[in-house]
Amino acid sequence: MARMVVDREVLGYTLGNRDFRLLWGDSISAGTGMSGEHVVLSLLAYQLTDSSVWVGVTLALYFVPSLLVGGIAGAIADWMDRRDLIRRCEFGFAVLLAVFGLMLLYDAVTLAGVLSLSVATGLLHALYSPARLSYAYDLVGTERAVGGLSMLNLGFRVGQLLGALIAGWLMSNFGAAYAFFALGAGHGVGYLLLAQLRTTGLAAERDSSSLCDNLRVFRGELRRNKDLLVLIAVMVSVAVLGFSYTTALPELAAGDLGVGAAELGYMHAARATGGLIGVVVLTALGLFSRRGLLLLCTIVPFGVGLIWVGLSTSLTVILIALVVTAAATAIYDVLTQSVLQIVVPNKLRGRAMGVWVFIVGIEPAGHVMLGITISLLGVGSAMQLNGGLLLLIGIVVFRYSPRLRRL
Repeated sequence: MARMVVDREVLGYTLGNRDFRLLWGDSISAGTGMSGEHVVLSLLAYQLTDSSVWVGVTLALYFVPSLLVGGIAGAIADWMDRRDLIRRCEFGFAVLLAVFGLMLLYDAVTLAGVLSLSVATGLLHALYSPARLSYAYDLVGTERAVGGLSMLNLGFRVGQLLGALIAGWLMSNFGAAYAFFALGAGHGVGYLLLAQLRTTGLAAERDSSSLCDNLRVFRGELRRNKDLLVLIAVMVSVAVLGFSYTTALPELAAGDLGVGAAELGYMHAARATGGLIGVVVLTALGLFSRRGLLLLCTIVPFGVGLIWVGLSTSLTVILIALVVTAAATAIYDVLTQSVLQIVVPNKLRGRAMGVWVFIVGIEPAGHVMLGITISLLGVGSAMQLNGGLLLLIGIVVFRYSPRLRRL
């Protein structure tokens, strides 16, 4: 089946590579954990406070470490052995979630505990992501970067689908503690896979200079590289207006639709399914040019999807809209990850992925803003507003940024 929808050459240089297969398996574990954490943390916050504002704060805190340490994390990914860094992060995830699950069993968790866990897991993700993405690039090389990152994201999206369904079902039937135990076990499997990695990869290039020197060199690159600056500006806008929509899902489920944890899990599963479809479509294209043009084109269905969710009152229609939205965002995500690494020198790729993590860290502003907007206008109007602004930004950038269109 995979050969029917994915370019065969891509399958050969990705899953045909032993270390890439191990990394791909770990991506499934990481996606399961991240998606499941979002389901459980957001619903715990809503149950404790009955407020979407606190859901927004919880998810915002998840991404705050990316903002604070994203640049440093990228420099660390260029400075350390990337294999060792991602192993340590997976081990940390497994221990952290298991401990929090035990705390839940003994009713020792408050809102402050939920917020603290959100920060801690967010910090691990901030360290893990640039190393994982740049190591995937190491394994496949520059010419095959888009295909390699597409396959890596395919595994991550499969994990997100599993994580949303597993976390929602376990929390609905057994409680949040057992959901965290399952997610921690998934990260444990990821650690065992990463422990077997052998090679550093074709394009690996470690910078042994100090972290301060690493950061200083990248600041110089930011001043010189206009393509990089334009791409960063677009990514910041989309991060704030687009990816914050997960803040609305708990109130949309429990408030407007009157459903529970299982249905919230279905919503996150719809997001994962859409992401899976988007990455499969991108991978099936194989090698192609004009990545910047395609990146801009994905902003349109992203905005339309958010408006569609805001206008809908049926769970089925909302699930379909979430699939469409997530498909566009998945393609956008892969393209930003690959183009960011392509527009900088090879030795700066880890730091470029640090910028990607930093921009992810800007998302908290969007989560908090959307939570406040929901409290003022309601879920539907807030989603429509964000979707409309996203469409406007996509049209303006497409019209006035020929440099990005040519990338």
